Amino acid sequence: MYDICYFFLIFFLYSILGYFIECFCCSIIEKRIVLNRGFCLGPYLPIFGFSAIVITFLFYPYRDMPLLLFFLSACSCTMIEYITSYLLELIFHARWWDYKDKKFNINRRVCLSNSILFGVAGLFCVHVFTPFFSFLLDLLSSTALITIGIICMVLFTTDVVITVITLVQIKVISMGWKNQDATQEISFKVHDQISKNRVLVRHLLHAFTLRGSHNLLASIRANLDERRKEAKENKK
Repeated sequence: MYDICYFFLIFFLYSILGYFIECFCCSIIEKRIVLNRGFCLGPYLPIFGFSAIVITFLFYPYRDMPLLLFFLSACSCTMIEYITSYLLELIFHARWWDYKDKKFNINRRVCLSNSILFGVAGLFCVHVFTPFFSFLLDLLSSTALITIGIICMVLFTTDVVITVITLVQIKVISMGWKNQDATQEISFKVHDQISKNRVLVRHLLHAFTLRGSHNLLASIRANLDERRKEAKENKK
């Protein structure tokens, strides 16, 4: 149990670090403070945590070969990003990030500039962050580390479950509004789902650049207004 909690906390720390790096970079690009990024509600990005774990524990033996470590990190993280983008779009019918404005991109899912950054990040993971995180965790007693690890696992798992459930609802919303022949009952059901999950849906819709998000949101607002008017007229 100690090893499981230890590795999970490494993953968790990297996920948190990735979240703040992402927010910082987006804030610079958009010239405003960006604090709402990521798949989950909490301040962490699992894709960063997973990528860092892959780099740290698969490529650590190559720590004394910086060029090879750079290449392996860039390739593996690029592959992870591509697969993640593809699966998210396949499951939820939404493009979660889009590199169409980036040069040398592949299907707008990955791009050369990010791959280079992944390679540099791999060097930092192996030589800086992982040793530092390991030092911090080694300061904890076995009991404290296991306790903290279990608490973080529960919080993270709960967050993911709630997020996935709502994303499934967003998928239904997206499909419903794309299908103009959807019945009135389905439209009202979608309205109910949005109302019940208003805060979470708002977070998720603003956390990513959804494919056609502006048109989708405009369509949702227009349809909801229309349904409200129809509901009021039916009550009279």
